[in-house]
Amino acid sequence: MTEARIDTSARLRRRLANWCSAACRKATGHVERLEVHRAADDVIRLLARIEDFERRTLERRESELDDDDREAIVAALLLLVQLLAPLTPHIAEELWSLAGRDTLVSGAPWPEQPARATGLEAAGNGGDA
Repeated sequence: MTEARIDTSARLRRRLANWCSAACRKATGHVERLEVHRAADDVIRLLARIEDFERRTLERRESELDDDDREAIVAALLLLVQLLAPLTPHIAEELWSLAGRDTLVSGAPWPEQPARATGLEAAGNGGDA
């Protein structure tokens, strides 16, 4: 299975990529410091951002996601599952398997912080990314 990625050629996908980058950076720090509650908050916030991306994209595209939007959502959700793994390992393994992965999420390398997408308008990110 090929790795899902976020194509940052569209503004909303750039925002999603930046949210993923911020969530990865924050959750990694919180897990390393054993601040489990804060890491959980980071994962919950990322899920809300993914839902927001999907809602806004559907509004702009008249209820239809294109292939790049779908792939961006898949990439973001796979990152979310990886960030969830140290917090709820059994649930994360089930979600990883349901996503069609043949390996265990616990055996996957910890996600590296994705690079911040360029071209994002400073006023549009709300300070979360």
